[in-house]
Amino acid sequence: MPVEPTLTPAVGDWPQLVKLFAEASPLRMGHWNPLTGEVFAAPRRKNARAIAEAFELRLLDEEGWLEVPFLESDEAFALAVNWAQSLDPGRGKAAVTQALGQDKPFRQLRVVLGQMVGLQRRYEKAVREEAEARLVELCVGLGFSLDHPRFGELAPYFADPETPAVTTVTAVQRRVNALSIGRAPCA
Repeated sequence: MPVEPTLTPAVGDWPQLVKLFAEASPLRMGHWNPLTGEVFAAPRRKNARAIAEAFELRLLDEEGWLEVPFLESDEAFALAVNWAQSLDPGRGKAAVTQALGQDKPFRQLRVVLGQMVGLQRRYEKAVREEAEARLVELCVGLGFSLDHPRFGELAPYFADPETPAVTTVTAVQRRVNALSIGRAPCA
């Protein structure tokens, strides 16, 4: 009989952590201290640079901070494509699919979702679910547990290497210069 690994309890507010993981990107890094429960994400304000620099000094002085893993743009694009494919045929699916096929697909997707509130909620739910999976995967991988029912539901999928992951992202090929994070086009 295999021995169940014991996880060290971590501190953190589940909704706040899910939001932090959902919003993490290469341009907006997030940090979490599972020992204290404190989170940090670079703010979107005028003095954001000064706040981020002050936090970087804290990272040097304090222990326990983890950098929140983010989806690379091709993974985020694959998530959006998989979500679009799951939609029922109709005007919304057609608009989302068309947006994802254009240059700057994330920007185009935001425009479409801004016009269709119901679809926007469904997309945000898909992003939250993916962020939950990354949060649980990180915690289990590092030997942490969170006191939240959703963690208890998802943790077994990541604790057992024989069980496939909760979410799988299909790789999707895109021209590099079509992604909206400002990468330079390949020669």
